[in-house]
Order: sequence, then structure tokens, then C-alpha cells
Amino acid sequence: SSDVCSSDLFWHRKNGTFLKLVKWVEVKNGPIVDFNINDPSQCENGQNFNFNYQAINSNDSIVNIEWRILSQSYFNQSTYSSNTFPLGKTSIQLILNTKFGCPGLNNKYVVVNPVPKANFTINQPVQCFDGHQFNFTNNSLVSSGAIKTYKWDFGDLITSTSISPSGKTYFTIGQYTVKLAIETDSSCTDSSSQNIELNPNPIIDIQSIKPVCLGKATDFSSLSSISKGQIVDYNWDFGDNTFGKDSSTQHTYAN
Repeated sequence: SSDVCSSDLFWHRKNGTFLKLVKWVEVKNGPIVDFNINDPSQCENGQNFNFNYQAINSNDSIVNIEWRILSQSYFNQSTYSSNTFPLGKTSIQLILNTKFGCPGLNNKYVVVNPVPKANFTINQPVQCFDGHQFNFTNNSLVSSGAIKTYKWDFGDLITSTSISPSGKTYFTIGQYTVKLAIETDSSCTDSSSQNIELNPNPIIDIQSIKPVCLGKATDFSSLSSISKGQIVDYNWDFGDNTFGKDSSTQHTYAN
């Protein structure tokens, strides 16, 4: 839009008459500038900012488009995109100029939020079934903001939202993948997984012991078994402060 105004000039002549000169001047308004941002707050990983300019109430053609971003200028682009903004707040400035040199400006901000780092430790990743108990210590961090949600998946269709769950038990032996997923108050996410293993306890049994005469060796044989893996170590306690190894052994009692 524009405004039209007049400027009056008066000339004086010797014969006492006046001549009036009228000159019309047109004053142009600069464009009202606006631009769209697809999402003004994004996470550092996967950021994809898109800007699209709009010129409002401008009866004159736009002859120059300038984006001013991070001390750099980008000319004659109706759109601008970036996926490399630094963490924190960044100023986005758009300047438009008409063919009469009238400028218009708008400034907005985008925010890049830090991605958290999910991490946890396990008291004992490999345990035997009898008396097993898994404790998980959450060591997740974020450089700014706060972690607002924790979701644990223990690999057995059981989940938890505790920060550091403990006392976890399973119904069957095997390997399980434990996953921790976290989300910050800026909706940035990360996850971490670790494997745990739950092994069966052996079933202990020994072959019947035959009576022998004093001073002769007694035979001991293990009939122990395990449903998965193999038994690799045997420890015999003969009850007289002596001990033995191997699956089969002999011992002679003094009395």
C-alpha cells in the first residue's frame, strides 16, 4: 500500500500576484514480512528446518530476498533449509526489498535440543536360575533439560517405568534382551540394549556307595546332570576335612 500527499510551493511576483506550484509525492510502505517454520523446536539428531517466506500487503514486486542466519546471508531464495544448526537458540531473519527500495523485516527463532544418552548397568548379566535377581542401575544423561520418561522392556513381555528397577526375576531359563528407552522434556529420545543370560542349576546326584573294609578305598561317582551346557567342575567333601575333584574319585578313610 502507499500514501499520496502534496507539497505546495508559492512564488511571489513583482506585480503582487502569486503563483502556486503543487507537486504530488507518493510515499511507499515496505512489505509486511512473514515466514513459516515447519517445526521451530527440534532435536539435534535428525533436525530438518524448513523456512518459506511470505510478503503481505505489498503492492510492489519483491526484487530482493535475504535470509540472515548465523552471520551469513543467503540471497534470492524463497525457501531455506538446514539440518546443521548448533545446540540452543538461533535467530532467523528475513529481509525483503521492493523495486522502490522499501525494506521489510521479520525475525524468528528456532531451538535445537540436545539428544539424551541412554545407559545402564546390570549387577550380574549372567546368573543361575536358583535365587537369581537382576538389578538395573540407570546412568542416562542429558546435557540440558530433563529426562521425563523411562521405559524398560525386559524381553519377557514385562515392562517398567521405574528409573532403576531392581529384583527382576524370570520364569524360564534363556537369554533376554533388556532395552531402556528414554525421552526428554523436549521430546528427544534415545535407547540402549543389553543381553542377560539365565542358566539352569545342575541336578546333583551320586552313585550308591558300597560299604568297604576299613583301610580300603571307597569309590565315589557323580550322576549329576544339567539341562543346558555341561558340568565343568566337581568338588567332593568327604567329611573328614579332605576333599576331591573330578566326576569320579576314590577316598580312604582312616577310621
